[in-house]
Amino acid sequence: MKIKKLELKNFAQFTDFECEFDKNVTHLVGVNGSGKTTIGLTSVWACLKGIAERSKDGLVGERFRFIGKAGKSSDIKLTVYDEKTQKEVVIKNHITATGNNITCQPVQEENWLFDLLNVAFLSAKNFSNIDSKKQALLLGVDTTEHDEKIKVLKEEFTLLNRDYRNFGDIAVVEPTESVDVSALVEKKGKLESVYYHEQELVTEHNTSVSHVNQQRPQWVEKISELKEQIKKCEKWLVDNPEVALKEAVVKPDTEKLREQIQNAQQTNNAANQYQGYLEQTKLKEEKKKELAHNKTKQDEAENTRLEYIKSFNFGFKGLNVDPTGNLVLNDRPIREPYFSKGELELIVAKLCMSQNPKLTTRFIDDFELLDEANQAKIVDGLLEKGFQIITAEVGNKKTEDNTILLRECKKVEKYEEKTTLV
Repeated sequence: MKIKKLELKNFAQFTDFECEFDKNVTHLVGVNGSGKTTIGLTSVWACLKGIAERSKDGLVGERFRFIGKAGKSSDIKLTVYDEKTQKEVVIKNHITATGNNITCQPVQEENWLFDLLNVAFLSAKNFSNIDSKKQALLLGVDTTEHDEKIKVLKEEFTLLNRDYRNFGDIAVVEPTESVDVSALVEKKGKLESVYYHEQELVTEHNTSVSHVNQQRPQWVEKISELKEQIKKCEKWLVDNPEVALKEAVVKPDTEKLREQIQNAQQTNNAANQYQGYLEQTKLKEEKKKELAHNKTKQDEAENTRLEYIKSFNFGFKGLNVDPTGNLVLNDRPIREPYFSKGELELIVAKLCMSQNPKLTTRFIDDFELLDEANQAKIVDGLLEKGFQIITAEVGNKKTEDNTILLRECKKVEKYEEKTTLV
């Protein structure tokens, strides 16, 4: 579908204007400010997309800026020709300060106008001036969700890595078992308690025996006086022979336990250090595993993002979206000076084709900046692909039959002191 005719009434600086476009190439020629871009780009976009104060699809700006001084409204009439159906479609847009009234004859299906043209692809200059992230979005590639996930994982990795580095080199500690001091003290106490108890029993026994032995001589002296008690005493003596003293209780050797108790704090300190070493080593290994797991998730997210990008077939080798969501070709932004003007014209045209636009029109601004070889290469290449070409060139005379010469937003035959209007 190509642009056949454009009519403007009170649109910007155009009071009453109309022109027809060649189905192949049309050159818009004039000095700066003569209205070339308005005809080739702005008015077409305004007609097909509408003008909105805030819109992703329409021109961003206040409508009254596009209404001329000759009235309170503007009118655009655009005639496009469908080469497949060989029928014309007339699109009209009546613009006021408060809204647009867009109509089509014959009537088209809903959203037909908005699907007809993405103005970003109509002009390579316009496309290359758009932010690289918006370029990717225009192609339908929105890596925001993937980029945010990868960003969060990388931030998490940074924190994990910081914690891991904080462990440093953990000094190896010899294995040491802790000592139960309270058990040693209790054991020592029990041994000493038994010893002192037995010692008391021995003392009590020996004291009693000593006392009995001390009384024995007195009882012998009284034998004569206590004859009547001899038998009784003899019997008592028989029944109570002299008892030998018990040997002293040997004091238990608690020196080893005492040394163990004295050394217990040092031993336990060593055991605590060893336990701490084991815990730190375990925590460091766990953090290392978390880092590895995070890196795996990053790789998975990167691969998912890459597969998502690969799912878009734009017919371009090297077309990619960088980690920040910017569209790049061979790792370079699609704009000057990374690509020449001639390269950009062909690149954006190819991108335009990948989007399967209904309107096969290319608008080339500053066409005169290209050398003749590049001009011919671009024109021949685009015509071969079936594009209609509208160029904007700075000049003051017609160079070819398919040239529309503009001066002060009017169509003229030539630049003279007294301009002849058509």
